[in-house]
Amino acid sequence: MSLVLHLLLIWLIVNLVITLFLYQSWLYERRCHPDHAHLDGGCERLSFFVVVIAIVRETLTFMVMQLCYPTSWWLDRHQPTLPKDSNTPILLVHGFACNSSCLLWLKWRLQQNGHRRVRAVSYVPPAGNVHKLVPQIKRHIRQLLDDTGATRIHYIAHSMGGRLVRDVLADPDFADCIDKVICLGSPHHGS
Repeated sequence: MSLVLHLLLIWLIVNLVITLFLYQSWLYERRCHPDHAHLDGGCERLSFFVVVIAIVRETLTFMVMQLCYPTSWWLDRHQPTLPKDSNTPILLVHGFACNSSCLLWLKWRLQQNGHRRVRAVSYVPPAGNVHKLVPQIKRHIRQLLDDTGATRIHYIAHSMGGRLVRDVLADPDFADCIDKVICLGSPHHGS
């Protein structure tokens, strides 16, 4: 086998091990502390096939995100001009240890569904202190408002991005700038 195939196989195995570890950690918590690991809506027994498919999908998704990660250096510096229309602009903010490339799929899906004024942004460092990152988010909000001529935005956040908006909303100068907030897995009650 060539060196490239060996490296790809090692990369796949490492990602599979990480995914299996995360699933195993959840299973351990569920068995040892069922009251703390409860999922709303119940958690019926899953077939082996369904579990294998979920693990494969999650591993491949994790690998695609790793491939996209370096593209944010270009994406963040070359934001497209957004049209000045009546639709409320949407700001996408990533989570801990991610960047704007992690939200590309969501951005493209929103644009396919008619939301033409969507911007995904990064904050630096992606694993920094929440209170020190808030000024960056405020700058991104101001920039989006200035670029589109809008008075309010919709804010969609993954994980820590949702935690950041809480501090932004505490500032009276920004509370009226945000129309709707949608959080995807944000740790509002701790992680």
